[in-house]
Amino acid sequence: FFFALMSTPVEQEFQEVLEKAFKKYDINGDGFIDEDELQAALQTSKADVSRAEVQRLIQAVGGNHGKRIAFTEFYALHSSFVNSVFDGFDVNGDGRVCIKDIVQGLFKLGIPCSTAKAEKLLKKSDAKENGHLTREDFFRLYQRMYVHIIHKPAVVQLLFDPDLHRFGLDWAKTIEAGEGAVKVPVQQESSHAALVGGLLAGPIEAMLLQPTDVCKTRMQLSNTSHGMWATGRNILKTEGVGALWKGVGPFSTHLALKYCLRWGSATYFKNMLRDKNGHLTSGRNFVAGAMAGGLEAVLVVTPFEVIKTRLQIQKGQSQYKGPVDCCIKVLKQEGPRALWRGLTPTFCRNTINQATNQTTKPLFDKYMWGFKRGDPPPAVWKTAVSGCFAGILGPLLNNPMDVAKTRLMAGNPKYTSTLNTIVTIAREEGVPMLWKGYLARLSRLGPGYAIQWAVLDMVQKAWAP
Repeated sequence: FFFALMSTPVEQEFQEVLEKAFKKYDINGDGFIDEDELQAALQTSKADVSRAEVQRLIQAVGGNHGKRIAFTEFYALHSSFVNSVFDGFDVNGDGRVCIKDIVQGLFKLGIPCSTAKAEKLLKKSDAKENGHLTREDFFRLYQRMYVHIIHKPAVVQLLFDPDLHRFGLDWAKTIEAGEGAVKVPVQQESSHAALVGGLLAGPIEAMLLQPTDVCKTRMQLSNTSHGMWATGRNILKTEGVGALWKGVGPFSTHLALKYCLRWGSATYFKNMLRDKNGHLTSGRNFVAGAMAGGLEAVLVVTPFEVIKTRLQIQKGQSQYKGPVDCCIKVLKQEGPRALWRGLTPTFCRNTINQATNQTTKPLFDKYMWGFKRGDPPPAVWKTAVSGCFAGILGPLLNNPMDVAKTRLMAGNPKYTSTLNTIVTIAREEGVPMLWKGYLARLSRLGPGYAIQWAVLDMVQKAWAP
């Protein structure tokens, strides 16, 4: 299906386009599209349909030739489809499609389109140059974009759906076709864009929020009742401003690598878990987040946080000159396993955090901003706010794991395991100590997740073709 605009009237031109399309389906040239030919065409377009579905689709077209489709039926169906899609773009029903309508309509078809591209499309198809498209103009636009639509999985199936008027009413919902249903495909996120977004978000977050992480670490290692602000003032008074950014080097590297792995793997897992229509349930989002969280905990988070914690707890004369020196001394004095000290609580913490984050972020988008499947992405600031709220739920559940992780990574020999650490702290310092540093932790994680989601959103939009 590769069509070009010609100087013939729209109706004749559209018929010529469909004749070419019909001949491609009609492999044996007998003037009909039979079950074998239709199934082959759909499979070529990456639409995974069974033989029974093919038979149902042919029957749904209303063919009067048994198990075959004639050109008249093929033409009527496509004409109905184009009119129905126009009605979907023409949101207010005034018979005019403006630039905003084009952007939103193409997005719901799974085709990202900027305002500039929409303007170019409109200029090429706006025969009367009045700044909008009429139904006749839209037939021209449809032929220009058809080559892009045809390569989207499952879109071809829509062409054989007898209830196409519903397509214009609700793009993202199931379109009934007899016993089964066909869904509008959803544009998948790019794993490569997610990798780049994570790589950029890490250093930004580290430079802005490192002081809160230093305060949280000091609070979790102390048995006093000082809060975050008191801890911060004490550090400024006794050690100077620079102490609030202790360990920022390894922390920045750590976040860049962690977020690169986190968002790249989470996006990969989500794309892997999507159904054939590209949709994700909350359960599948949970699984994708849990897998990404566990992966980052093992490969990146644990060894980097051991180094970061050792650097942050230094007071006065430093035992370690920097992150490299710290890593060498830990390896030399305590062995390689010391870099993964606290792996169990870190694994549990990150798994819960990412599973909760990936599951609740779409829910916050839905209930806070009215975002529905098939809508264009929310504004970046809305994404940041939703991401902030989604990011603080996991830490509320797993703060004891974070406290245990910090104690184990500090290297105190009296703590031998995650359970032993939690029990010892509760017995010697009281149960509330297990939630110590929670506010300091939230003051970093909440804004941190806001930064991550916002940066990722901007990179995904810039990455889109």
